[in-house]
Amino acid sequence: MDWRVKGTIQKLLGVLPGGEPIHYWLQRLGGGLRRFGEECDSKIEDLGLMIGHLRAAGVRVRGTRFLEVGTGWYPTFPLGLYVLGAARVDTFDLNRHLKPDLVRALVARLGAKPGALAALDGDGDSAAAGRAERLARLAERIARGATLEAATDGCVVYRAP
Repeated sequence: MDWRVKGTIQKLLGVLPGGEPIHYWLQRLGGGLRRFGEECDSKIEDLGLMIGHLRAAGVRVRGTRFLEVGTGWYPTFPLGLYVLGAARVDTFDLNRHLKPDLVRALVARLGAKPGALAALDGDGDSAAAGRAERLARLAERIARGATLEAATDGCVVYRAP
């Protein structure tokens, strides 16, 4: 779909009463959420590209603070950065799109593909135990219904109206 048409539809749905649930329904019906697994894997690959660019610029994930604009329905970049050892990730949305069921599905997907994140980590095997521990803690807390901030020990902070 032409990005201008998509943008116009999203803007219209953003101001209409009941527009957000319609937007979500459209995404589940014919958008990126129609095939969650494929979409999620694609975002994990995008995370890898971003980390590659950071690495080329001499920036490591471990211990670094990040800012993301446009969290979306589920926070792939922030949670991936958390698992890889980021110090903090502030993530912002114009609209509160974040969906707890999709966050749980993302965390399950990350847990089912530990090698995907390990391959992105420039620290190699020395960081494997930390990654596994953060991912397990994240999965357990998200399953209990914790917020992103609570589930990540304050590392990921979601800000949206």
